[in-house]
Amino acid sequence: VTASALLRDGGDVLLGPGRCEVEVLRAITHVREMRSVVSFELETGQGRRGFKITRDHDLLVGSRRG
Repeated sequence: VTASALLRDGGDVLLGPGRCEVEVLRAITHVREMRSVVSFELETGQGRRGFKITRDHDLLVGSRRG
């Protein structure tokens, strides 16, 4: 599913980590603008994983030690 397909007032149910169902509370559409995007590629026990995030979003990082 793409973000643009989510119901504006929430109610969609998506699969989260571990196939756990999560409910979307609301979806907000932002005005189009140029944004910087950062790409990450991580080596994990299950292979390489990559993702992208916009520069203006926080990224919470955890470790096995907490």
